[in-house]
Amino acid sequence: MQKKSLLILMLVLFVKLAAIAGPRSFVQAQKIAENQASRLGIVIDSKARAKARAINGADSHLKQVVDYYVFPNGTDKGFTIVSGDDRMPEIVGYADSGTYDENQMTEGMAMFLDSYKAMVEAVKAGDPAALSLLNEHRAMTASPKRASAKVAPLLGQIQWNQGYPYNMMCPKYNGNDRSVTGCVATAMAQIMAFWKYPKKLMADIPAYTTRTNEISMPGISQGATYDWDNMLPRYVEGNYNNAQAEAVAKLMLHCGAAVEMDYGSTSGAVVNYYHLSKYFGYDFDLIANVFRSHYSIAEWADLIDRELSAGRPILYGGFSSTSGHQFVCDGSNGSGLYHINWGWGGYQNGYFDITILNPKKGGAGSGNAPDGYNRNCDMIIGIQPYNGIDDEPLVFTPALEVYKYTSDDINTYFKITKDTRANESEAFSLSFGDALFPTSANPFNGKFAYAISDGKDGYTLISNPRNLSNLSGEFVETNFNFAPKNGTYTIYGVYCKNGETTWHKCLYINGMKPITLIATTDKLVKANTMLSGTITPAGKIVGMEKATFNVEVTNNGNEDYIGLITLHSGRNDQDYNNTPSGDCYISVPAHSTITRQITILVEVPEGDFYLRAKDDTGEDISTPQKITAEMTTKPVLVLTNVETNVTPGDYETENAFRFGNRVKAPKINDDYALFRYKFKNIGGAGKVKYFIYCEDASNGQPRYWKGDYTQIDVPNDGSELYVEETWSPAEVGFNFMMGGIEMSYIDSDLNPFMYVNMENYFYNLVLVEDESRGYRLPANLQIVYVAGKPVGIDHVETTGGKAITGGEGEIIIRTNKAETVAIYGIDGRLVHRVSTEAGDTKRVSVPAGIYIVKGAKVVVR
Repeated sequence: MQKKSLLILMLVLFVKLAAIAGPRSFVQAQKIAENQASRLGIVIDSKARAKARAINGADSHLKQVVDYYVFPNGTDKGFTIVSGDDRMPEIVGYADSGTYDENQMTEGMAMFLDSYKAMVEAVKAGDPAALSLLNEHRAMTASPKRASAKVAPLLGQIQWNQGYPYNMMCPKYNGNDRSVTGCVATAMAQIMAFWKYPKKLMADIPAYTTRTNEISMPGISQGATYDWDNMLPRYVEGNYNNAQAEAVAKLMLHCGAAVEMDYGSTSGAVVNYYHLSKYFGYDFDLIANVFRSHYSIAEWADLIDRELSAGRPILYGGFSSTSGHQFVCDGSNGSGLYHINWGWGGYQNGYFDITILNPKKGGAGSGNAPDGYNRNCDMIIGIQPYNGIDDEPLVFTPALEVYKYTSDDINTYFKITKDTRANESEAFSLSFGDALFPTSANPFNGKFAYAISDGKDGYTLISNPRNLSNLSGEFVETNFNFAPKNGTYTIYGVYCKNGETTWHKCLYINGMKPITLIATTDKLVKANTMLSGTITPAGKIVGMEKATFNVEVTNNGNEDYIGLITLHSGRNDQDYNNTPSGDCYISVPAHSTITRQITILVEVPEGDFYLRAKDDTGEDISTPQKITAEMTTKPVLVLTNVETNVTPGDYETENAFRFGNRVKAPKINDDYALFRYKFKNIGGAGKVKYFIYCEDASNGQPRYWKGDYTQIDVPNDGSELYVEETWSPAEVGFNFMMGGIEMSYIDSDLNPFMYVNMENYFYNLVLVEDESRGYRLPANLQIVYVAGKPVGIDHVETTGGKAITGGEGEIIIRTNKAETVAIYGIDGRLVHRVSTEAGDTKRVSVPAGIYIVKGAKVVVR
């Protein structure tokens, strides 16, 4: 790169273009699916390939950004589901048998895919919880310590369903319609069939009345027996007798009655370990309900792996805002995907990535979360027949959970109301606010207080205990005095159950952390972070290339740190990007130091930039580190202009709404929108790839692009280049459009490397009702409204044998006499004055837009 070019670069407005995540194309996804089928020894037939193209719209020139692709392998050969976003793990799920039919999807599969879509949308929207989970998932799968055993499906050939004959003893509703068994009953029954236990019902099931259809269900007496020998692993019409049908139907009825199934066309209920233990005799020492929100992704995966390795199928529950589904997790492929029996007669059973979904429990302020995203998943583990001995519990879950006090808080509400003192014996004053919830379905009875560690695996109370009776959820504010000696103190919420004397630490989840304070003789301050760190290059640093850094992190606190460390780059020691350049999910024991490597993309062509490290709350853990990059040999693209075919001075003020607000949108009086991006290369010559996308400007969805990335050669001769694309409402289905560009190097899928040299890079899309308010947008994201071509404005016939025509970038004037013709813009401004001769044809170059010639409108594309 020449020094002259570097000087120019230093003078430009050095702004990275807004970018979207790289969507995974159909061709890329197809290759992933073919590799997966090959690993299973499956050859995809030609009919399946054609079906895949049809399902995913691959034969259309218009490509839509999708959350996932589905690739059938062929009749009864299974299918593969591939993520449509390259930030997500490649494989969403797969099956090696059965046939995929999106019109006959199981309830559980539909729920799973809805939750997966919501997760992807949360990642696209930059949801911190979703991004944190994704990084946690990456760290878990990349860890050399992470190795899950491969477990073949424990249920084997057991493939039961909800209809006939399974429901032949279920009640009727609406007079003649037979209720289905319900997914809960089918999942329970399949696990019980695996164990062929119990021999008889262990306790009376009381009578009840269903909620929806008000069906009176009679009680079932203890001692009713089960005919396991007559139960088949699968019921195929014509291949079973009445005794075999009645055996499975009786079990299904008892399972449904035990959980008070709400019978109907879609029967529903909630199950917990109590039902399986009380009525069917499963081991009460081992069986337990565990909730996804209480565990990290690695801990959750370890729980699943341990259960499967112990030979115990898992009763797994998932929920969206409108429904839930119960299914059986009974196997693992050893690579992070788990075998799911959906309870639909084997249909769509396969291996799925269930750990990445539903990471956070809903709570205050979660009502606007995408449907299916922060909904809780749970499991019933330890399901095995009673073994006659006292077993240690499989898990210990604190009985009380601490949650943020208000929806605006990110942690415990905390305030030091008196932060100074005269001497060490004088007290400071503190105010805490937390929301308290029991971690089980049962109300909590006991006491709550704040405490510090006693140094002996116990706690010393520093506030008066608060009595809690039948607590199902409560907001608690506590004020107290605290007179510590000089030092660092971590303050915990603790509880003690009625009838017990031991105080336990409350469960802290969803980013909640105990408060840490630093006390001196005369002052008390809150420690924002107990981490400190340093950043050093692990090798040569080259502009526009990936570079690896050693990040040393010391945990000075009393609690283990488990979470993200992020690196942020900036042009100086004060400025930095909020979006991390790189991250690492780490675990640092209290009072320990570890070193991890983080790889980032160096986002400057050459010269100095600064890095700082942050913890998962956004607190700095290092001072800004100055880094110097060597000159890159790659192209460095600078955006110089963005052009559209909008009509100058014309706006759509009636039909353009952005996120519900009516806006003054630049108007195109034509049938298509043109988005043209001009740029120069101030780096080395090379190849780049790009695509120009179009999305609905109303809310950002859907988003389309045409074909895959287009490759272009970029010389370094200083010439201005441009790329462009056109979009019509007929293609995309909407008139209000936003165009954008995604560009990267040819040899990688890294984010775009285009910078900006434009005087007016940002522009305002103002509201119609109040032009002082609106949206501030970068020029590379152009919003337009395509109004359509006005009738008869592109060709004007005038008297005297004159014809005026609008063309591509020009106005054509034909006349049979000498005269002067004036051309005005739509705003009345004189653009050109043209002198013509008889029989002459004049071509006047003008930008795209609408012009007034001889009192008539002429459109130029």
